[in-house]
Amino acid sequence: MTLRVLLAALLLVLPLTARAATFERCEKPEILIAEEAFAGAGAIVLVAAAQVGDTEAYNRWFGTFSRDRAEAVRTNLKAVNTALLSDEMVAVCPNLGEDGCLRDTYANVYPDQPYVINLCPNFFAQPNMTDHRPGAPELENGTREGTIIHEMSHFHVVADTDDLCYSRSECARMARRDALGAIRNADSYQYFAEDVTFYPAPRPDPGGDPLPDLPIDWPPADEPSANAPPAEVAPIDRTMLPRASDQGGAGCLSCRLAR
Repeated sequence: MTLRVLLAALLLVLPLTARAATFERCEKPEILIAEEAFAGAGAIVLVAAAQVGDTEAYNRWFGTFSRDRAEAVRTNLKAVNTALLSDEMVAVCPNLGEDGCLRDTYANVYPDQPYVINLCPNFFAQPNMTDHRPGAPELENGTREGTIIHEMSHFHVVADTDDLCYSRSECARMARRDALGAIRNADSYQYFAEDVTFYPAPRPDPGGDPLPDLPIDWPPADEPSANAPPAEVAPIDRTMLPRASDQGGAGCLSCRLAR
C-alpha cells in the first residue's frame, strides 16, 4: 500500500479530524494545498495520540519513557486534534515580508490568539507526507502536515509548546539529554506524529546491513565526524518579544523555520 493510499484510507476510516478553516488572503491553489494539510494533520495526530507508549519512536522524540510524561504527550496530541476541530480556525496566507513571514519561516502564530495561523510562502513549498520516501533529505525539516501540528501546539490553550530545537537531527539529540524540554518542544510532536504514521524507525535486515531510506540522522551521533561538512548554524528562536513588539503584536510570535 502506498503512502498516498494509506493517508486516504486514514481519512476515510477515522472520525472527523479537522474542520474546514476560514481562509484569508489565500489564492485557490493555496487553499487546496492547505485544506489537504489540515486534514492530514488531523488524521496523523489522532493516530499519534493512540501510539504514545514505551516505544522506540517515543524515546527518539521525547526521551526516556515515564508514565507521567507520556500522559502529558498524549494529552497534548489530543488537544491539537481538538483545536483542529474548532470552528474558529483561520488560515492566513501573507506575502513574504508580511506578518512575520520571513525568508526562513514556514508558518507562525501568536500563541495567545487561537486559532489563527499564518501560512507563509515557504509552507507551500514544503513536501506533504506522501511526496517522498522515508529518509529522503527533503524530509529533514518535516512536512506540511507536520508544520500544522507544530503550529497548533504553540497555542496556550492547546499545548503551550516552545521552539527549543528545529530539525530532526537537532531534536533527536535534545530528547536524549533533556526529556522535559522535549515534551515542551513543538517539533518533537511533529516528528513523533510523522514517524508513527508514515516514517517508522528502520530495523536491521538479517544480514546486519541497514535497510535503505533510513530516517535522517537516527540514531544521531554525539559528535560530527572529522570528515563531515560544517553544520549549518541553528536558527534562532523566533518567539522573542522584541519581534512581536516591532509588529504591534500582543504576544510572542512562534514560527516554524525553514532552513
